[in-house]
Amino acid sequence: MSQPTPPPPLPEQIPPGQQPQRYQQPQRYQQPQFEQPHFEQPPAPQHPLPRWVMPAAVGAVVVLVLAGVAVVAPMLWATGQLQQIATASPDRGSAAPGAPDSPEPSEPAEPRKIPGQRIIPPMPMPEVTPQTTPEDAAAASQVAAEVQKIADAYLEARRDDTILDLVPGGDQVDPDYITAYLYVLTDLKSATRFGGDAKSMQELLDSALAYEQLFLAGKDLDVNIRIVREDGSVFESDGKYRTIDE
Repeated sequence: MSQPTPPPPLPEQIPPGQQPQRYQQPQRYQQPQFEQPHFEQPPAPQHPLPRWVMPAAVGAVVVLVLAGVAVVAPMLWATGQLQQIATASPDRGSAAPGAPDSPEPSEPAEPRKIPGQRIIPPMPMPEVTPQTTPEDAAAASQVAAEVQKIADAYLEARRDDTILDLVPGGDQVDPDYITAYLYVLTDLKSATRFGGDAKSMQELLDSALAYEQLFLAGKDLDVNIRIVREDGSVFESDGKYRTIDE
């Protein structure tokens, strides 16, 4: 500890000729200042990704791509088929429904007796394969030609409006009913172009004749049709017979 400073002498104690000393106050004690220590935080440890993460991500992308292809491919095929049918079928209210031209005939065929019919040559004979005999190919060609004639006859009848003389109700029938019937016939006609044996062609002909009987009797066709045309318009019909007033 430091010794306290003695007080100055009294005036009577100062020798002659000497100046009295001034009293100095003792310095106050100052507490020492210490610098605050600075600690740097260590960086957070980085955890590397497991090795299986990248292969799993690549595998998931491949699965999604394959799934998309599997979904899109059937849709594109179905869209192409519907556009083919829509192209061959007449539009609603059109005075000139389309009908694709047929190839040159191999032999003449008897025309179907329907008002407004034009004579359409039969389909060419299917190619003979080891599973198809020449007799079966000839029979399949004749049946396919019959389906084609039914479809083309009604398409021509629609073109010259004589189809209104065939359906009960005439011009009072809902045009969608007539258009739906023509779409059905065009679909059956297009199916014959894929070829087949006489049995499969006969099934198509039986369907065409059954729909023809329903149409001529003014009965429901019992079909649901939804066609997207090339111009983007959509045709929908439940195939039910109804008049314009209904």
